[in-house]
Amino acid sequence: MKLVLFDFDGTIADSFEEVLKIFNELSKKYNLKKFKDDKSLQNYSTGQLIKMMNIPFFKIPFLLFETKRMMKSRLDRIKMFEGVTTTLKTLKEKDVRIGILSSNNGENIRTFLSKNDLNVFEFIYSGSGLFDKSRHMKKICRKHKINPGDMVYVGDEVRDIIAARKAGIKIISVTYGYNTKDVLQENNPDYLIDNIRDIIDIIDIISTK
Repeated sequence: MKLVLFDFDGTIADSFEEVLKIFNELSKKYNLKKFKDDKSLQNYSTGQLIKMMNIPFFKIPFLLFETKRMMKSRLDRIKMFEGVTTTLKTLKEKDVRIGILSSNNGENIRTFLSKNDLNVFEFIYSGSGLFDKSRHMKKICRKHKINPGDMVYVGDEVRDIIAARKAGIKIISVTYGYNTKDVLQENNPDYLIDNIRDIIDIIDIISTK
């Protein structure tokens, strides 16, 4: 395995509740319905939520921009998921290249990682849209001269599974993030894990095939 690429929100950073609060704060400005503050939202993919809430697609870039901007001042409220630090440092010790591909802001990600003493990533690609991660995955493969079969993406949402499949790379879905285990399972990721530490064993298995 040449490269393990990680999502940020919902995979490394436990940001679900803060993102939900920000969206609901923005809802009045953009004339949108507020989301209910409960875990039932995690039973739906991003695309399904957009349809359910009747969010016009032309408003999505503005909502993303403002969410990233507002999150900058709230990073201290966001925690790291348990086991992330140990797992990432173990991958580095095994000489596995690791990077981040996220729709969040690069400055937010770097600030969060620095605050948590986790500056272990070879690179960070940020600012991807909600539904164009596959294009960025392919770009990363080309730039770093990596065959898609030698890369795996670690994410927490249905859209991560879809993007990885389009890019021809394997996907490890974690069940503690934005989407529930049942929803992820319905979309057939290559691997489905409850604990991020399981990535170590999966990478060892993939690498020996």
